Amino acid sequence: MNLNFKADIPHSVVSEALNFYVSIETIDGGTVRGKLIGYDDHTGNAELIDVECQSRDSSLSVSERFFLKGSNIRIIHLPSDLSKSPLLDWQNSSLRQALKKSIKADRGVRKSKPVVHTNKKLLKRRKEK
Repeated sequence: MNLNFKADIPHSVVSEALNFYVSIETIDGGTVRGKLIGYDDHTGNAELIDVECQSRDSSLSVSERFFLKGSNIRIIHLPSDLSKSPLLDWQNSSLRQALKKSIKADRGVRKSKPVVHTNKKLLKRRKEK
């Protein structure tokens, strides 16, 4: 297995799910279920057919074809058939490390908030000592 694409392991796993039925949660709280027929690694856009869309208010609609922008996707639930994928070989420690790095790279780095002690907190600490 060639791991030249270490930074794209999550996208590669989703690309392996092509022609499988997946469930996608959107950022607005809806759920889209259907057969994944297209996925763009760069933008995260997904195209599905035979789709059931359930919005946050539980209304259900059915579509023949559905396109989701990557910016509207919260999470993609993959089918259990992909658990045997070589990309998900959890026993391989180098693969686990590469996956952790790729996930950390996607997350924004949080700046820690400066700690500000108010007078009440300082007085409380002094009383405790």
